[in-house]
Parts: sequence; C-alpha cells; structure tokens
Amino acid sequence: MAEKKSQGVKWLPFILILVIAAGLWQLTPPSGLSAPAWHSAIIFVATIASIVAKVLPIGAVGIIGITVFALAYAAGDKTASGAITTALSELNSSLIWLIVVAFMIARGFIKTGLGRRIALQMIRLLGKRTLGLAYGLAFADLILSPAMPSNTARCGGVIYPIADSLARSFDSHPEDESRSKIGTFLITCIGNVNDVTAALFMTGYTGNLLAVKLAANAGVTLSWGSWFIAALLPCLVSLLIVPLLVYWLTRPEIKHTPNAPDLARKELAQMGNMARGEWLMLATQKVAKLLDKAFVDVGRTGMFFEGFGVDHVHSKLSPMHGTANLSEWKPIESRQNKFFERYEGYLSSHDHERAGDEKLAALAARIRQIQA
Repeated sequence: MAEKKSQGVKWLPFILILVIAAGLWQLTPPSGLSAPAWHSAIIFVATIASIVAKVLPIGAVGIIGITVFALAYAAGDKTASGAITTALSELNSSLIWLIVVAFMIARGFIKTGLGRRIALQMIRLLGKRTLGLAYGLAFADLILSPAMPSNTARCGGVIYPIADSLARSFDSHPEDESRSKIGTFLITCIGNVNDVTAALFMTGYTGNLLAVKLAANAGVTLSWGSWFIAALLPCLVSLLIVPLLVYWLTRPEIKHTPNAPDLARKELAQMGNMARGEWLMLATQKVAKLLDKAFVDVGRTGMFFEGFGVDHVHSKLSPMHGTANLSEWKPIESRQNKFFERYEGYLSSHDHERAGDEKLAALAARIRQIQA
C-alpha cells in the first residue's frame, strides 16, 4: 500500500504563530512570573497552537518545540549542555513512558480484536432495547477501562465503531435527520460514559497518572485501591444515570432493537473462537496486575512494560502500532539529521563541558541510527 503523502508545512499559521510568539517574547514578563517561566509558557502555548493548527505532524512539532526551548535557553540555563539537559529532562520520567506504553497496550486490544469481542458480547446480552444497547456499550467500556489506559483509544477505537455500525444498521446516519432515530443517542451516550469509566480506575485514563504524580509531589500517596474506593460510588451512580439522562434528552425514535443481539451474534460467529492473540492479551494483563499487587515491586510503569513486553515477544504487538504513523516523519528526517550534526558543532564551539558534549553527541548519533 502506497504511503500517505505528507502535506508539508502549513506556512500561513506557522508564520502567524511565530510572529506572535516572537512579539510576546520581547515583552516584560507579567508580575509574579520570572523570565524563564514567561518564556517557557510562550513556547508551550506556541507548540499547542501549532498542533491545533496542524502546522506539521505532532511528532515534528514536539521535536521543534524541544529544540527551540533548548536553543533559546528558555529555562534560564547558562550553558548549552544545561539547556538541552533541561529540555530533555522529562524524557526519563516514568510517567511519560507509562503514557507511551498505555497507548501501545490500547492498540493491542484493538489489533487482537479482544476489545471488540467484549463489546459484542455485551450487546448480545443487553441489546434488545435501545436503552439496553447503550448499557451494553457502557459496560463494555467499563470492563476494558482498568486494563486499557487510553480512554481515547478505548472509545474511539473499540466502542465507537460498533456504535456507529449499529446506528447505520437501523438506517440512522449522522449526515441527515435520520440520526435522531438512534445514532445521536448512542454516540452521545458512549462519549459521556467514557468520561465516567476514565475516572473510576486510576489506570482508566492517562491523565489520572499525572494527578497521582502531582499528589505524590504534595506528599499524598494514592494507591490503585484507594483511588478505586474513592471513585466507586459516584462513578457507579453516574454510570447508571448517564444513559437514562441522555435517553431522556435525545429521545431516540427507535425504542426497541430486537435485531441488535442477532447482529452481535453474527459478528461473533465471523470472529470465531478466541484467537491465541486475544488469550495472550488477556493473560498478560492479568499477570501484570498480579505482579503489581502481590509479587514484584516494579511500579506501574514496570507493570505496563511487562504486559507490553510479553505481547511484543509473541509478535502480537508492534511498537509502530502504538505510536503515531511514523511515515509522516519521513519528509523531515533528513532535516533532523542535519540539525543534530549542526547542534553537535554548536555545542563544541559554545561550551567547554566536554563530558556533556560527548553525551549529547552520542545521543544525536543514536537518534540518527534509529531513524536510518
């Protein structure tokens, strides 16, 4: 299959963002903010604006943001080595890697078909009525949430395609008034339920892990169990009420869906018995949780790496499936290589901390080797 052609740089929004950022950079920092804090905020907002405007693929924007942060000495560092070290400091954070692996594991549920099978089973059991159909999809999301930390992948990659297919099977389409038959109700419901399941489990949403880290920095320790107990009552009440509330607000025209369980059975029959990859995906998640709770103190990042590692060894997952489409990076790879070559020269000519230079040179060489 031919690779998707890159659209290149969107110059108009890029130049606009650059001009605004440069103008703000020249201003005196607001009262209460230091110059490094002000400059860091400008780069951060400019990076987010570039992502929203789709100036370049997200990965490219991220690299450019880190590069500008380092070259501009935005954190107030005095040396080039210190600047790049500060810019890359969070890459050794276990939280960052936990989020990365969470997306990889989420892709595993999608690729093996395990998430889809669970959702279809819920529809088979509860899908005779429109409201039951919504609860079936909600419970599928609930079952997947503790082991699938990306709520975006969980809803968008597993639940939504099934809800959309069901709506279309009842001749309910988003582009015309037929959406009021059942489509509006189902899609609105799964979107709101996804927020509930994301809050119920610490591992139901990657943002929860950041909250845990911030709490730890403030001296408050949150375990998986304490999070679950605190969230259990409000989330279960919300899980029961949200479909009813959305049903009352959207008032779908179709009230009964007797064909939905049959459609689910048909899809399950086409999928056949659980494949080896599905069993492996299920087993590794269970083993990882047991290790985390009972046997090995490796932290949650280690737990997710254990699960992902076993899946990858058995060739059921590939890191490429858990990250962005790296083919989009190809147009900028040569420019990245040139940047690293020039930056090594910049470091050697502007900084006399030889140990730092050698480490950065090795890092640049390693990145070029990976991209080759």
